[in-house]
Amino acid sequence: MARQSAITRVFGSLRGQTLLSVLGIHALIIPLFFTGLVFFVKQALTQQFVNEIRSEARLLAMMTNDAENEAELDALFFEAQLSGELLYTAVADATGAVIWEMRDALLGSRDPEFREDFFFGQHGDDVYFISTGLSAESGLARQLRLGFDERPTVNQIHALYLRAGLLTLGYLVLTLFLAGLWFDRLDRPIRELRAQSRRVATGEVRDPIDVRTGLLELRDLADDINHMRDELLKKTDSMEHLAMHDALTGLPNRALLMDRLQQSLKKAQRVDSPLALLLMDLDHFKEINDTLGHNVGDQVLRMLPERLQPCLRETDTMARLGGDEFAFLLPDCDMVDAAHVVHRLSDAMRKPFQLEGQNLHLGLSIGVALYPDHGKEPDTLLRQVDIAMYSAKSNKREYVLYSPDIDPHSKDRLALASELRRDIETGRIEVHFQPQIRVSERTLCAVEALCRWRHNGDYVPTEQFIPMADRLGLSDLLCREVVHQSLEAFSGHSIFDGLQLCLNLSVNNLRDADLPKLLLDELKLFGVAPESVVLEITEHEYMAEPGEALRRLKQFRQMGFGIAIDDFGTGHSSFSYLKNLPATEVKIDKSFVTHMARDHHDYALVAAVIALGQKLGLCVVAEGVEDVECLDQLDELGCDRAQGFYLSEARGVDDLQRWISDYEKPALRKTVPKA
Repeated sequence: MARQSAITRVFGSLRGQTLLSVLGIHALIIPLFFTGLVFFVKQALTQQFVNEIRSEARLLAMMTNDAENEAELDALFFEAQLSGELLYTAVADATGAVIWEMRDALLGSRDPEFREDFFFGQHGDDVYFISTGLSAESGLARQLRLGFDERPTVNQIHALYLRAGLLTLGYLVLTLFLAGLWFDRLDRPIRELRAQSRRVATGEVRDPIDVRTGLLELRDLADDINHMRDELLKKTDSMEHLAMHDALTGLPNRALLMDRLQQSLKKAQRVDSPLALLLMDLDHFKEINDTLGHNVGDQVLRMLPERLQPCLRETDTMARLGGDEFAFLLPDCDMVDAAHVVHRLSDAMRKPFQLEGQNLHLGLSIGVALYPDHGKEPDTLLRQVDIAMYSAKSNKREYVLYSPDIDPHSKDRLALASELRRDIETGRIEVHFQPQIRVSERTLCAVEALCRWRHNGDYVPTEQFIPMADRLGLSDLLCREVVHQSLEAFSGHSIFDGLQLCLNLSVNNLRDADLPKLLLDELKLFGVAPESVVLEITEHEYMAEPGEALRRLKQFRQMGFGIAIDDFGTGHSSFSYLKNLPATEVKIDKSFVTHMARDHHDYALVAAVIALGQKLGLCVVAEGVEDVECLDQLDELGCDRAQGFYLSEARGVDDLQRWISDYEKPALRKTVPKA
């Protein structure tokens, strides 16, 4: 849009339009008024002049008739000329010839022709001529001719015109001045109203519009705008609340959390105080949605703020980030204080949620990140706490404090991942074997193949590099390498004669459609029978994709492989899944076995699993045997097999051969000596 000139803006404004309107109206009306007034005054002046002239002419005619000689006549008219406007006097006979004549000096060089005037200014000679008859006593008709000066009246009329023009101009100026004053009185509140309306338009709607004016219309307009402002404020507050809060729970959402986190970090930097950020994910929430429906799940989420916010301080913030993820911002809070908050949250969640006549239990997994230890920016802290939360969830821990060791995207771990890929692809992964014994006989019966990765001279923990291989998509390649090395060693050393080989599989391996063919090819290559191999899958892995896992495990069982359920007892539905799996063995998780000699609850659970396994015709293997008392109790309970550090750790082939040679197989004693 072209920029308007200053003149265009002025005359396009209310002020300009008002002044133009006033000026236009008065420019039309006032001149007409004064013109009419001048016309009537002029008519009055000229009529008065004519009337006076006619009266004076009659009087002079009478006096002329009384004059007895020319001397008296000269005196009479000389005196008349001195007294007024008489410029010319003459007496003419019946033929029109001038008998006597007197001229006033004011005529000067002018010699106007006598032409009788019937109205003022008729002949434009500035002299009003009039004639009147004289008495005819002598018998001769005579005529008195008079000429009166029109110029004084003309000057009066000109003065009238000038005054009228000045009055008209003055009136217009005064009108414009008064209009300007009136418009200022009107324009000031209008400008104020416009300025405040613009403030409302920019979003500053908190303060009401206050326009000081006596004009009812402007006050009404201000009231209307205030009403609009109130409605806009309500909608703005509603929109801001919706934009910054979760619609379901009413808690702050991610946007508001990030804003408060930013402000809290600035304050923490200013006063050098700590800050904690917690990220909580609900355990088993998906099962509630899938089983009872999302409506019940939503009711549970709506109940969470009422239950968890009492665990926080007034300065803390609880926010919902989406789904079943909740964040807690704890200003001026170190790790000790954060741990107390975590425990309070955990205690609050132990109470079941009562909905639709059911008691619903939910667990939680919490990640913790601290300022300034783990980051100084909002995005960084949120990323670190997210990593910690997923680590807690993956490891089934109540909470995990962020550490670079659990960060799959830290620089060190990225370098480590690159080297892991290289070592898997080049066959540098090692396979160690952990012995299993028959508990009742204390004889060696099987070995479990476990992969090991040596990096910079030290072994990397399996719980670190195995998940890394899964994330890198190397689980199938790693499985092939472990199967190949395990079967190669198993078939190439006499120490494995008569033993079973246990191989671990992940859910990613079960998705591999080529795995059955790979196993058969490797067995054929090394001359190993399927019956000598037991394939182990954890209960947790099976529950990730039970349908696909069950189909694949049935296929392996039909091929002759043994099937073992590893880490039994750590899943959520252990016994219900046990009856459906084509298992030949069940391995009791070490978390129950290790302390069973000192914890009667662990002892009772192990006893129940052994009894259940025997009833189902399964071979029961106890993991995590770390002392002789535990081994003796397993023997008393009738456990079939055992493995653990008390017997032996996982060893390379040469080291395993030395261990076997030192193992006292013939003694068959109830107490097995340490290797």
